[in-house]
Amino acid sequence: MVTRVTVDDCLKYCVDFLDCVGVDVNWNLTPIQCWPHTNVNDYIESNIYSQPYTDSYQLITRCAATGIIHFLSSETNSAFYPQRDG
Repeated sequence: MVTRVTVDDCLKYCVDFLDCVGVDVNWNLTPIQCWPHTNVNDYIESNIYSQPYTDSYQLITRCAATGIIHFLSSETNSAFYPQRDG
């Protein structure tokens, strides 16, 4: 578990941590808690459950050459693109 200020900070942490395949974000605390996942099996149907104040973001694309990064959000069931610096 790591602490960050924003959801984007948690997602950027995951992108920078090469073994990370996704992150759970507990936004009920300040600073928010990030729980990185390093096992893709954490995202199979039998391992997914709902927890109050926690959203899950599965890393779908990480391309260093193009800078394209996107996550699948459990909250909206849609792609989520963290804001990039610059």
